[in-house]
Amino acid sequence: MNRISLPTIDLSQSQIDQSDLVDFVKENLDSYGCVLLKEYPVDINCLQSTSKKYQDFCELIGQPVSHDENNSIVWDIKKAAQSESAVQTYSEHDGEAELHTDSQYREKPEDYFGLLSLVRANCGGGMSLIMRRGDVIQELLEKPNGKELVAALKTEQFPFVVPTVFKRTINEEPEFVYGPILTEDKIRFRVDTMIKALPYHDNLLSDTALKAFNALVEIVRESPRIQRFFLEPRDLIFINNTTVLHGRTAFSDHARHMLRIRMNKR
Repeated sequence: MNRISLPTIDLSQSQIDQSDLVDFVKENLDSYGCVLLKEYPVDINCLQSTSKKYQDFCELIGQPVSHDENNSIVWDIKKAAQSESAVQTYSEHDGEAELHTDSQYREKPEDYFGLLSLVRANCGGGMSLIMRRGDVIQELLEKPNGKELVAALKTEQFPFVVPTVFKRTINEEPEFVYGPILTEDKIRFRVDTMIKALPYHDNLLSDTALKAFNALVEIVRESPRIQRFFLEPRDLIFINNTTVLHGRTAFSDHARHMLRIRMNKR
């Protein structure tokens, strides 16, 4: 069952003009952290026209960022051929994607991204998950040592392993970036890339930092504050990648298809 409370407009029932719609999206990205547009008016049977209209709209929200060496802006999110990457991105497989932020392995992750749903999985899987930074911190602070946990997440240098497809070198050695999980107004996090990084760094983290990391993992896996919902065809969700964690449940219907565009603030 869907459990969702984020700002939403059903465009099939609204007469809002494009300028006001852009303002609505921008304001809620900065204040709430995400916004959902239902029945975004595209012909999902024509991928070319859909991609162009989607990109044109995103350019009004922010500055789109390419995702590969070909400077492609629109990214297909669907089950691909078996990847040989040692560290995969979530867009490469059909397994569970635990709550995370995109590009957490970069020194400066992108500010926003959009997901346009074309085909919903018909298997009961592929449910979208989101959790806002403020809810994460609130849940940490409810623990007996909450202030200590939050302080560790803000001050320790945590390792983030770079997915194979984004490595700057072609050798087999893993690449890492380092930084706090929390800052005064942002969060960056991904469970599996950090777990893969820790064996390469004996004694890198203090006991307090490891406890904070484990507490955060427990929250992103079990918190009742996680919002859970299915994105239907023509649903377009924008997420602030610096303040909201997102994820999805596993799925087996490989017809599931979304389009992603990452953006920075203009």
